[in-house]
Amino acid sequence: MTDTATPTAATATTALHPDAVTAAVDAYLAALNETDGDRRATATTQAWTDDGTYCDPLSAVAGPEAISAMVGAIHEQFPGQSFRRTSAIDGHHDVHRFAWELADDAGTVTVGGIDIATIAPDGRLAAITAFFGPMPER
Repeated sequence: MTDTATPTAATATTALHPDAVTAAVDAYLAALNETDGDRRATATTQAWTDDGTYCDPLSAVAGPEAISAMVGAIHEQFPGQSFRRTSAIDGHHDVHRFAWELADDAGTVTVGGIDIATIAPDGRLAAITAFFGPMPER
């Protein structure tokens, strides 16, 4: 009989070093905050895998080109605002979460939320699922 609570070679994953996780999240945020379309496209390609996906309550896109275009639309809708991480990064295996907010230079927050990031073995983002606002009450 096999103990199902014990990971096997087929189910175990290797966790990335915490510095690699932070680098991946920082690269993601840098791409989100890049307002120049060409530089944003380059930053997005560097931060995401070729088949990376992004999903939030308002959109779902796949691939660095589509992700970069979505971010461009955010900059058009909220000019002069930027994203920043507002929490530590918590995670296990290849899945990590962190809180963020979009705010103007004066600190007025437009929206905040939590991102759940899946990071590929090469240290780039494979997926982000974003949630807006605080956690709901019970």
